[in-house]
Amino acid sequence: MTAPKLIPVSRPLISQKDIQFVEKALSSTYVAGGEFIPQFESAVSKYCGRKYAVAVTNATSALYLAVRALTLPPGSKILIPSFTIVSVLHAVLLNGCIPQFIDVDPRTWNVSRKSVEQSRSSAIKAAIIPETYASAPPMEEIQILMEKYKIPLIEDAAEGFGGSCRNKPFGSFGEMSILSFYANKLITTGEGGMILTDKKSLYDRLALLRNLYFDPDRKFIHRFLSGNYRMTNLQAALGLSQFYRIQSMYQYRKKLYQIYLENLKKDSHKYFDFQKIPSQIKSSYWVFPVLLRNFSEKKTLSLMKKLLKNGIESRHFFYPLDKQPLLKSKNKFNSVSLNLFSKGIYLPLGNAISENEVRTSSKIFLKLLREYS
Repeated sequence: MTAPKLIPVSRPLISQKDIQFVEKALSSTYVAGGEFIPQFESAVSKYCGRKYAVAVTNATSALYLAVRALTLPPGSKILIPSFTIVSVLHAVLLNGCIPQFIDVDPRTWNVSRKSVEQSRSSAIKAAIIPETYASAPPMEEIQILMEKYKIPLIEDAAEGFGGSCRNKPFGSFGEMSILSFYANKLITTGEGGMILTDKKSLYDRLALLRNLYFDPDRKFIHRFLSGNYRMTNLQAALGLSQFYRIQSMYQYRKKLYQIYLENLKKDSHKYFDFQKIPSQIKSSYWVFPVLLRNFSEKKTLSLMKKLLKNGIESRHFFYPLDKQPLLKSKNKFNSVSLNLFSKGIYLPLGNAISENEVRTSSKIFLKLLREYS
């Protein structure tokens, strides 16, 4: 019996125009640095309403550099959610800082203003607040709170890019925002990331940190030690071409998300919960996540294996950062984040995932859930 053709959890849309842009960068021979990098930075910063942008290798590097640019003393405590990608924890630890974990809201799966305020103390020297999956925290309220207590805010908009809070685009909150251009994001450069800010002093520092902290005259004199986090001209060429189609790709993702809702809403109360998207949040529609009802971690993994056997790729939710083995944590208490990990998956959605693939994914997903009931 032939295995069904795989519907991947995401698929980027690469157009002929994208190929032409990359070919132009190749034919120019400027494959490392080049004109597409500042053009891409300018386009994205303007879209997010920011003054400055620094394109880098990926969002993990962007987070690390954003924290480093704050020049916090070693041992500083940084607020981060437990329910997010490990790159956030990496940025904290690699800068010699200490994570202060916040649990997330059980319906939005993001931090709330209340949870951030309750976790605040005089020991907190910064906060990294991400938008997670298809929803987001009340970023405007959190920004006001952080400004009140003079705590620098880094917005992790890797998953939120394209969305907004009270009509203010994600990528525009806090001292700095970081973006991701990984293959499953709204626009892609393959790998790639960006740091946005409105402060010239931060921009200048980030530009140096990105480039081995070279002296302005490139005399190979280095006042501080840093690495090579530069985005290539080839990547920026692809990113710029993709950016010119950002609105159509956003609308397409929204359409796929709505098809899922239409196909699954009738049965949702029996088998799963959708992620709550508050009225002030305009979703990025990054992924289509669901939280399974009456499922254990073992049962969730079983469902994912059955989906894959039927040609549907899915992804597990994040494992809580405060329980990661690398921390040697003895925290055994249950949490919202742990419950999300145990019961949460997301289904195929991306710029080149077809409407029929979404309908097929919905149909097979429901069929398998009924078999469990």
